[in-house]
Amino acid sequence: MTALCRCGRTAFRTDRKRPGCGSRVFQTARAALPRRQPASARAIRQALQDGQTSELLHPYLPAEAARLMEDCLLHKKSVCPDDLSSILYYKLMMQRGQGYEKYLDVSAGLSDRIRNKLGEYTGLESFCVKLKTKDMTYTRISRCLMHILLDIEKNHMETALSLDYTPYARMLGFRRSAAPLLCAIKAHSALSLIAKLADAQNILPADADRMLRQDIFASDVYQGVLSGRTRLPAQNEYTAPLVILPDAAKT
Repeated sequence: MTALCRCGRTAFRTDRKRPGCGSRVFQTARAALPRRQPASARAIRQALQDGQTSELLHPYLPAEAARLMEDCLLHKKSVCPDDLSSILYYKLMMQRGQGYEKYLDVSAGLSDRIRNKLGEYTGLESFCVKLKTKDMTYTRISRCLMHILLDIEKNHMETALSLDYTPYARMLGFRRSAAPLLCAIKAHSALSLIAKLADAQNILPADADRMLRQDIFASDVYQGVLSGRTRLPAQNEYTAPLVILPDAAKT
């Protein structure tokens, strides 16, 4: 909506109640599953974390999403929030003396609660529960802890806002037949198009380059955690190849 307003476009908002089981967690028994109703991403993640087979989840996913999930789990293991527990604890201990109020969305009250309860830390998810109050939800607390882990400070958000949040576009892949479109985007887009990360520092202004490096750091943290589960080398954003899709078959 904000983007539409800035572009001078008008739009009508329509609220619709989401059907299905929402964020309810799947039960172990097949009979207890909400039959053929769409499930939330949180419920699906929790089901996989609890040991449910991916095949059991197929009725609650679009066919393409089920195929992608199956392919991903075949080559990788899923990462759950508690996989970040050790590195988050390390970061919280390192920053304990200074407090955490400089980080995005972290209030003085939450910073004090984190410091006071750090001695009770046993894992990310259980720590969120310990920090939760009637005025601060589990979701917001988990988001604040991720901001601390990833070094996202309040002033970083101010910089992002001044750059309209999107000072660059990073290319992850393309279809071969779309090569002329990519050339047109490079020639006419107001955003810098990053096809090769190594070139970003020479293309982007300093603040935009800092935002990109924060994005890469978040990916590196995830890949490091994933590597610890799979015992395979962590994928590096600078060496990961572009995804080039073949042209769609003509009918």
